[in-house]
Amino acid sequence: MPTAVRVPREHVHGAAAGAAAGATPRFTRCCGARNHSLAVCARGDVYSFGSGDMGVLGHGDCRDRLRPSRVAALEGIREVAAGWHHSVCLDSRGRVFTFGLDGGQGVLGHADRFVDDERQPWPRLVTSLLSEVVLEVACGAHHTVVRTERGAMLTCGEGRKGALGTGGFESNYELLPVLDKLETISRLQRERDALVAKLRLSAEESMEHLSLEPQ
Repeated sequence: MPTAVRVPREHVHGAAAGAAAGATPRFTRCCGARNHSLAVCARGDVYSFGSGDMGVLGHGDCRDRLRPSRVAALEGIREVAAGWHHSVCLDSRGRVFTFGLDGGQGVLGHADRFVDDERQPWPRLVTSLLSEVVLEVACGAHHTVVRTERGAMLTCGEGRKGALGTGGFESNYELLPVLDKLETISRLQRERDALVAKLRLSAEESMEHLSLEPQ
C-alpha cells in the first residue's frame, strides 16, 4: 500500500493561522520551478506557493497559493527540489518525500503508478530508499536525482536524451543507480563481443551450408 502522509483539513488551517500570528519564518533553503516555489525554514517546515496544478504544492489539493503556505504534512525537512510538475523533499533522517504529477514517467520514484491521473497531491514517502541515507536531492523538468551517503547517485523519471544516466533513453518508474563511465564502457564491450560472436557463428553456418550443396 502507498505510504502517504495525510493531515486533517482543520490542522492545515490551524498551521496557517499559527504561522500568520507568529514571527516570519527564517528560511534556510529555497528553490523554484516553472510555476511553483518551495522554501524550508530553520525549524524544518516547508512552505510552498504558486500554481497548485497537479497537487505540486503538497497540500492535498490543486489550488494555487499566492503566498507561502506551510505544508502541514511535512516536518524536519532540510532540503527541497522542484521540477516542472513535481516536488521532492529530504528530511533530517535522510528520507525522501515526493508529490505532484507522476506523468506516466515515474518521476516521483514509486514503483507503482497512480490511478487518479497519476497525481500525488500529498507528500508520499519513497519507500524504495528506506535502506539508504540520502544526502542530496535535485530535479530536472521531468526527472529526479538523489545522492546517497555511500556515494551512489540514483535517478528516475523521463529518460529522454539520456537524462537519467543509465546508458539508455528509457524512463524509470523507480530510482535506479546511474552507470559510471567504466560501467558503460564495460557494458558496451560485452555487447560488442556478443555481436561479434553472433556474426561469426552466422558466417560459419553459412559456409557450412554452402559446402553441403551439390556441385
